Amino acid sequence: MKSAIITGAGGFIGGYAVKEFVESGWHVVCVVHHRIPTYLQSLADAGKVSLIKADLTARGSFAAAVAEFGGRGNCDALVHCAAKVCDVGREEHYRNINYDAVRELAFWCADKGRCRFVFVSTTDVYGFIDGQGAAEDELAYAEGRLNPYQKYKILSEKAIKRILPDDRWVIIRPGSVWGSGDRLVGPRIVRFLESSPLIVCFGRYHGRNRWPLSHVRNVAAAIRLSADDSQITGKAVTVVDSERSNVKDVFQMFASIYLPGKKLRSLSLPCWLFLPISSMNVWTCRLLDRHKPLFDPTTYTLRLSSANRDYSNERFRRLLDRHGRKPVTKEEGMRDLRFLEDLSSTEPQIQRTAPP
Repeated sequence: MKSAIITGAGGFIGGYAVKEFVESGWHVVCVVHHRIPTYLQSLADAGKVSLIKADLTARGSFAAAVAEFGGRGNCDALVHCAAKVCDVGREEHYRNINYDAVRELAFWCADKGRCRFVFVSTTDVYGFIDGQGAAEDELAYAEGRLNPYQKYKILSEKAIKRILPDDRWVIIRPGSVWGSGDRLVGPRIVRFLESSPLIVCFGRYHGRNRWPLSHVRNVAAAIRLSADDSQITGKAVTVVDSERSNVKDVFQMFASIYLPGKKLRSLSLPCWLFLPISSMNVWTCRLLDRHKPLFDPTTYTLRLSSANRDYSNERFRRLLDRHGRKPVTKEEGMRDLRFLEDLSSTEPQIQRTAPP
């Protein structure tokens, strides 16, 4: 039986990745920090996964936890889902988990002869350019002044490529990950729309620019298949949904699910109008060491929402095709949300399936 170690197994993407590996017959060692979610404990009680606790920001904690667990150090895949995902906060918090921990895991993986490192990154490494449907190898890393999240994802990708040979790593780059259990993208949009009758768009596209959504089940499928696909090593895989949703589409989609019947108008504004107040938002959060913005938009979301982030997902679709898989569609994802989701829930609803 093949085995995988998954960090961030108690999180949104990590939870779905665990499910993918378990359903494919792998034994999974789930790395959690503090709380063990109910669904992971149930899988552990059934003997389908093993649980270990480690603080990835503490040097040596991961290696010590795996060694204490014993017997499965020579794993087939190390999947790194754990990360700090936000657009405000102090830089050191991002560096600890989004860079230092990644380097330590890459070195650990390098010592395990056959272990493949699957790293969950982000399309944010491409920056705020107009993607124009470009593929991974046509897109350069962002440069200039970068948000800490973006900065350390880029540095981590570069470190992995230095530390490991090309046949030992795969990088997964999702866009805005959504689906049942999401505690970031959907809830943030809904909170904004609850207090606003307007979809506020920024920049020259007036809300018609692409917002690259990535359904969490598509991301988890890409992670699992990348763990042992012989043609994907040494490559980055942009995992975005095939339906090209623009900014207005995304707001309308979440409103139709969580705020049915609410009539929304759109308003387009120039970015420069909000730059001073969004910058104040970011600096205040940094000063107060806040992990959530005071309000939207932040400087980072302002720049992202005004760019046409249109990327090719051809490599992802070829990966699925080789294994007889089809991507989750927007319609399927919305059906799951209507059937499963409860924004008051604290755990991803991954144990049930929406009716056809």
